[in-house]
Amino acid sequence: MLNLPIDQADPKGLLRAAFAGSQDYPVRDILLAWLMSLAPGIDPAHAALAMLPTGERLPGTIGSELAEIARWPTTRLQSYARTRRRRTR
Repeated sequence: MLNLPIDQADPKGLLRAAFAGSQDYPVRDILLAWLMSLAPGIDPAHAALAMLPTGERLPGTIGSELAEIARWPTTRLQSYARTRRRRTR
């Protein structure tokens, strides 16, 4: 499911609008709304990877935030959670 179509990766066009400069909301607000718009079963990391812009990813930009989300697919999060549970026992 790594090759998500744009309409599944950004179902409401929130990121596309932000990249076009037509959103004046804080980056985190846009990303939260985008995450909440994803259909159940869509891995946010895979959707972020599909929407990542090419080029420079400055800290605090949508591109840098999407890159961070893309680093944490569901399988990696689950593995991390299992490791943490074992360490705290």
